[in-house]
Amino acid sequence: MEAAIRERDTTLERMVNAKAITRAEADAAKLEPIKVRPRIRRAARESFAMDAIRRDLEIILEKEDIALGGLEIITTIDLRIQQKAEEALEKKLSEVERIHGYSHPTRAAWQRLPEDARGQDAPKYIQGATVVIENRTGGVLAVVGGRDAKESRFNRAKDAKRQLGSVFKPFVYLAAFDKGLRPDHLISDGPIQPGEIKGGGTWRPRNSDGTYGGMLPVAHGLIRSRNTMSVRVGDFAGIPRVSEVASRAGFTTPMPENPSSFLGSWEASPWEVATAYAIFPNDGARYRPYLISEIKDREGNVLYSTLPLAYPAASSGSAWSVSRILGEVVTRGTAASVGRLGFDKPCAGKTGTTNDFKDAWFAGYTSSLTCAVWVGFDRPKKTIQGGYGSVLSLPVWVDIMKTADRLGYKAGKLHSRVNLVGVELCRLSGKRATGGCREAGTAHTDRIPSDIVPAETDFCPIHPARATAVVEESATTSKPPRALPVDAPAPPPRALPVESRPPRALPVE
Repeated sequence: MEAAIRERDTTLERMVNAKAITRAEADAAKLEPIKVRPRIRRAARESFAMDAIRRDLEIILEKEDIALGGLEIITTIDLRIQQKAEEALEKKLSEVERIHGYSHPTRAAWQRLPEDARGQDAPKYIQGATVVIENRTGGVLAVVGGRDAKESRFNRAKDAKRQLGSVFKPFVYLAAFDKGLRPDHLISDGPIQPGEIKGGGTWRPRNSDGTYGGMLPVAHGLIRSRNTMSVRVGDFAGIPRVSEVASRAGFTTPMPENPSSFLGSWEASPWEVATAYAIFPNDGARYRPYLISEIKDREGNVLYSTLPLAYPAASSGSAWSVSRILGEVVTRGTAASVGRLGFDKPCAGKTGTTNDFKDAWFAGYTSSLTCAVWVGFDRPKKTIQGGYGSVLSLPVWVDIMKTADRLGYKAGKLHSRVNLVGVELCRLSGKRATGGCREAGTAHTDRIPSDIVPAETDFCPIHPARATAVVEESATTSKPPRALPVDAPAPPPRALPVESRPPRALPVE
C-alpha cells in the first residue's frame, strides 16, 4: 500500500507540472481514501469467449487502436448463458470421469499433479465444447472451448475439427427435399448393393444396429438415423447438391466429394455446426454469426456496429420439412431423452456419434436459440462404451436450454408461418402423380410448403404408362381450389399393397 500511495502522489505531481491538473486538484486527490477492487476483479480470468472476441477485434481494429485503449467493446455474450454452459459441460464430464471402470486420465488427477509435472501439452482428460447462438440475429451468446481456459488455451469451439457423424445427416435430407423428395415417400432400408451408389464402388455402409428393413418413409431414416436410408437419400440428391447445401448452411470446411460424406465422415468445428443448424428455426435463412455488436471511443462515438445480416441458405419449405422431422427426433427418435431430462418445451435437434464412440454430438434448437455440444478427447479415442451423443452431449444441451428459457429466451412454437398446399404425389419418385401411380398404389396426397411444390408438368417418370396425369384444378375455374389451409387436417394416407418383389431403387436422373 505504501508503494502504491507513493506512485500515486508522484503521478499527481507530474500531472501538475504538465499542467494537466491544478495544485488544488492534486492535493484534493491525495486526500481521497484508496479503494481496492475485490480480488475477483483484480485477477485476470482466462476465457474462451474472450479469446474469440480478441480474434474478432484484431480483424476489426488496427493494432494501434487496441494498444491505445479507451475503447468500449459491446459484445453479444450473455454472461449468464456463458456461465451456465461452462458449468453444464464441467458437470457432465466430471460425472463421466466418476463412472465405475473409467480408464482415462481425469481432470481431478491432473490438477493434483505438481505444475512442473504437467508438461507443456494440453491436458489429456476428456474435453468438450459448446456454442449458443440467438436465432433471429446471429448473435453468439456463449462460446465454451473446453473445460478450463487456464488449463488449456486451445479453443475447441472454433478450432477443433472433429468428425461429424450423424449430426450432418439433416443437411443431406435438406438437399434431397430441395430436389423433390418428401418425408413420407418410400425408400429402402435394405443393405447397400455394390455399385448401387454413384461414386461408391463396392462401398457397403451398415446400419449401426446391424439390422435392415424394407421400404420405409424417408423421415424414418432421419428419425432413427438409418445409414442405408440416409446414403440413398444422399444419392438421390447427388454429391454436388449436398456439398452446396453444406456450404450455404455455414460449413466452411469443404465437404469431400465422396458418398461417405453423407454419413458425416468428414470434419468441422462446433462453431460451424451451431451456425449451420440455426437455418432450420429460421426457415432456411442463415444469419451471419457475430460476437461484437458495437465499439465506441472515449467520447462515446460509435466506431463500429454490426446489424443482423441474413441470406437464404435453403428453401423455406425444405428447411421446414427437415425441422419437422428433427422435432420427432427429440420425441421418439435418438434424442427422445430430452423430455426425461426435464426439458418439455418445443425443440428439435439431432444426435451424432462417430465410430467407436470417439466423438459425441448434439445440435438442437428452440424458437429462440440454437446450441451445439461436442464431447471427446483432443486425440480421438473411445470416450466410454456407449458414449453416444444422447448420453454425453444431450444432457449438457438440456441444462443450457432450461436455464436460457428461465432467463427469457423462451422456447415458443416452431415454424408457424408456412403455407401448405395439397398436392397428389408419387411416393417413389416424389413427382406429381399420374394414373399409373394410382394403379401402382404409390399415389398419395401430401400437404407440402408452397415454395417446393413440383411444377405442373413435373410428372412421375416411374409410372408413365396407362396414365392420365393428375392435374390440379386451376384457381381461375369455378371449382374450389385444391390448396388446403394450414389448419386443415391432412387426408388419410392410402394403404399401399404389399409387394412380393424386391424394393426398387430410386431412378438415376
